[in-house]
Amino acid sequence: MDKTELRKIVRRRTAEMDSDAKAPAEVQATARLLHLPEFVGARTVLAYHALPDELSTTQLLAAAHGKQSFLPRVNGDNLEIVAYNPATLSRGAYGIQEPLGDATVGIDSIDAVIVPAMAYDRSGNRLGRGRGYYDRLLAGARCRKIGFVYDCQIVDCVPSDQFDVAVDVIVTDKQIIRH
Repeated sequence: MDKTELRKIVRRRTAEMDSDAKAPAEVQATARLLHLPEFVGARTVLAYHALPDELSTTQLLAAAHGKQSFLPRVNGDNLEIVAYNPATLSRGAYGIQEPLGDATVGIDSIDAVIVPAMAYDRSGNRLGRGRGYYDRLLAGARCRKIGFVYDCQIVDCVPSDQFDVAVDVIVTDKQIIRH
């Protein structure tokens, strides 16, 4: 199955989840992530501001006490990393809330990245939205890469090529997957 067909399948799966299913799933996934050793040991964390079909990081960002949190911001074909401040978010590229400000940091300043996806397989291969933003950002990065998705977004196989960057561990509302 190619990436386009896989995206359609996963979109249907997440669309079938209503808000009554998404809210407890967010609580469960966030609790798992907050206790994950890779997250606990991180001083600096790059999260994301979720699209409607992604697992929200709102609770995670609110509970990340003692950590310096960052969000990505689209700049052309790349992502910049900017400190998270809920009071200074603005709708940016693709309608995603992005941080304002001129001060950016490099990926080498980040200990753990919470990586969104359309889907993951059990080997940590990631199916993104097809623009390559996270693959470019994470190419050669030494930080811990943590996938964060609903359990229904785990699939048997994600086709990958030489530019795709896999994650180290995946956290869902039902499980933690290490490979």
